[in-house]
Amino acid sequence: MRVIPKCVWVAMAAVTALPAASHRISFNHDIVNPRPNFFNSTDSEMVLFSASQGADLRILNPGVQGNGTNGLAVFGDTPGHLILHFRSLASGVSMKVGNDEQMPGGYGRMVARLILYRGDVKVGQVELLLNCDDRLNQTISFEAGDGEFFDRAELMYAYEFGGGVDLIEYIDDVDFMLVAGDALGTPEPGTAMLLGAGLLLMGIAGRRRRSLRS
Repeated sequence: MRVIPKCVWVAMAAVTALPAASHRISFNHDIVNPRPNFFNSTDSEMVLFSASQGADLRILNPGVQGNGTNGLAVFGDTPGHLILHFRSLASGVSMKVGNDEQMPGGYGRMVARLILYRGDVKVGQVELLLNCDDRLNQTISFEAGDGEFFDRAELMYAYEFGGGVDLIEYIDDVDFMLVAGDALGTPEPGTAMLLGAGLLLMGIAGRRRRSLRS
């Protein structure tokens, strides 16, 4: 039976159990004014924000309609998407959502729809029934399962069984979890060192076994 030294198991375990990094974007350090497409908050450089239709993104403080703090809105009542581009693969994302609708069920049941992609491949989707009370008081979240890591998230408001609706998307307190390493799967420096050490120890162990048999 092949016996792997304990020190090698330790190194291999450190490689396979990759740590994740948690981040939050609250927009509270961003100046209240319009923002161009593909901007990042001063809270984190790991996410770029854009709008699928136009570039009317705004940092604003809606007072009691929000958290009493800054948030990000996609202006223009269009059926467009708010898009989050992650600079590294992500395993989870959560955000508070609100809109400018004040007629619950008045035009049909509406949802916040969050679609996750890795490149051009869709890896997941979640929906949240909107309460349409013109307040930022709901949260939509996605946590990746096997093979569902993503690098892009698209938030849209839509009819429950139909297409997009003309509402202002408004978000705050974006929490996201990044997978260790970059989007190409390159391990972080510390992880790479452990991997190298593990391979080296496995090589040494193999040579020792061969010398004992000879």
